[in-house]
Formats: sequence, C-alpha cells, structure tokens
Amino acid sequence: MGVFVDYALRAEGTEDDVRARLERVRQRCLDLPLRSVGDVLRVEPIYNSINVKLLRKEGYVLPEAIAGRIRGAEADVNYGLRCYAFGLFAGRLLSESDLKRFLAAPDELIESTDLWRKEDLPEELSQSAGGRKHYTINRAAIEFELASILLCRGFSLIVHPGEGSETVNLGLATFGLPQKSKSHEPPLWYGESFTKTQYARDFVRAHENVCQVLDVLQEEGLLLQAGDTCGYYATRSWAEAGDKVNAELQFARAAYALVDVGIGNLREAGVNVRVLSDNASTARPVDFSEALEREKKKKTPPK
Repeated sequence: MGVFVDYALRAEGTEDDVRARLERVRQRCLDLPLRSVGDVLRVEPIYNSINVKLLRKEGYVLPEAIAGRIRGAEADVNYGLRCYAFGLFAGRLLSESDLKRFLAAPDELIESTDLWRKEDLPEELSQSAGGRKHYTINRAAIEFELASILLCRGFSLIVHPGEGSETVNLGLATFGLPQKSKSHEPPLWYGESFTKTQYARDFVRAHENVCQVLDVLQEEGLLLQAGDTCGYYATRSWAEAGDKVNAELQFARAAYALVDVGIGNLREAGVNVRVLSDNASTARPVDFSEALEREKKKKTPPK
C-alpha cells in the first residue's frame, strides 16, 4: 500500500572497484535537484541487530570472535539504521546461479566453523506483541546471522530526493569469496531497498528525482531491477500514473479516518494514545497539470 519505488543493486569487483563506482554515482547525483547527497560509507559488519538481541534474550552467549565484531557497532545508536540501507534480504532477487555464488562464503563458514555448535543454538527465535508472534527466525537463519557478522561488509550511499519523502538507500554488500574457492570470478555484491515518496511536499519532483537516481545507477551498471507502484518509472508519464497516485492518497486518508475513530474510542476509554506521525490525514491530491504540460511539450515536435 502506498506510493513507493523499489530497487535492487548488483555489482562484481573488488572493494576498490565497487567504491569507485558508487563515488561516480555520488558525483552525478550532485548535479540532480536533490535535497541532499551523503558520502559513500564503508560499513562492516552488516547484520540484523534485532536477531542478536533476540539471541541474547534467549540466554545465548555470543562467541568472542562474534561479540568483538559488533562491540563498536552496538555503541553507535545509528549503526543499525546504516545496516538496513542494504535491505538485509540475502540476495533474494538474484538469479539462482548468482545467489549460490553470493552465499558461497557464509555457507562454507557455517559448514566448517567451530565457533559455535548448531545444537547449542535455539531452534527458533521470535518476537511477540499482544500474544501474537510477528517476527520469527529458525536455527538456519540464526547461523546465517552469525556468519554475516563475521563476513558481511559493504558500501552505502544515501540521498534525499525531497522534503517529506523517504531517503534513497543505495547499498552494496558482499560476503567475499569462500576460502576454498578456485574460481577466478571477483566477489559478488548485492543490495535492495525502497523509497516511499507518497507524502513528499513536492511529490512530482521527489518521485522523478528517485527515478533519475536509478537512471544513474543503470548507466553505471549497478542497477539489477527497479519499479514503482504507480507506473511512472516504466512509462515516464504522469498521464495514468498521476491517477494512481491520487487514488492511493485518497485511500490513505480514508483508512486513517477509520484509525482516528479507533484512537478516539480508546482515549474515551482512558487509554493514553500518542500519534507520532500523521501524514495520511493531511495529504492532499497532487496537481499534475504542470508535469503533464511539460510532457506534452516534449512530445510536440518543433514547428
């Protein structure tokens, strides 16, 4: 639900190669009408802090080799957010052969390590709220998390397309090559994320900015796939996409109105409810007239 752009990145090469390519993307982004362009940052290790917290809550003591890798990260309140820029989806959009190559190093480590014993790990970890499990990982996923802490690193570049929009999170991560690898292929890098533009103050500019950033990635050979929920990315026209955007905004306002009634009922019952964010109730239809006129002029041949 909502108006957002999703994207996946892929690269091959050494750390120097990948960093240089992201730096080129950054330099080109500086020429776009973006709100801000961050620096290319190296992040190591890349891991899901929620899984580590659940593991410790279960009473499991991390091996020192692993605990030492995340000690500095745990002292940084923003580190977890930097990790989420990579998507943490373990290459789910890669081809079967690429996925096997991408996960070869952690698979090898899990099979050969003596840092932990599989049988000592919980069969399952879960997080619950209101008596219901809303997040669960099994033992295999726990082992993968431990391997990620030891092996996964990457580079990230975060750009802001416009006020009210989410940021564009460009992250490329790798596990490196397996120790016993006989292949001459370089390491494979991957990352994925999405950007919700729905509540941008200048929606048209913000959404187009995101698409232009992805165009730069495509030209630099780093974009695996991309798309959006309104259809603009594929067509580069607001003729139909604009109607879908405003339909989403209308739905969001209607949905929030129902939520607002529920909040009011809870407050009348004495429950203290705090609304931390309320974009939906204040969202207004986007005026696409200027954008459509601009598109019309582009299509009209000069006389």
